[in-house]
Amino acid sequence: MLTWIALGLLLLSGLNRGFVGIFKVDLVESLAGKASPAGRVINTLIGIAGIYTLWMLFTNR
Repeated sequence: MLTWIALGLLLLSGLNRGFVGIFKVDLVESLAGKASPAGRVINTLIGIAGIYTLWMLFTNR
């Protein structure tokens, strides 16, 4: 279950980065506000999901 949540967060993050690159629209910033605590929490969760996914990749789980 945790793996699916992490993969979902990484998918959303990838789409967000695509929007930033193509349209110059940051969806996290648009939803949570510029430099808001909620935006920091969302980005922190995405970072943790990335670390978890790397760990899963290299431990073959």
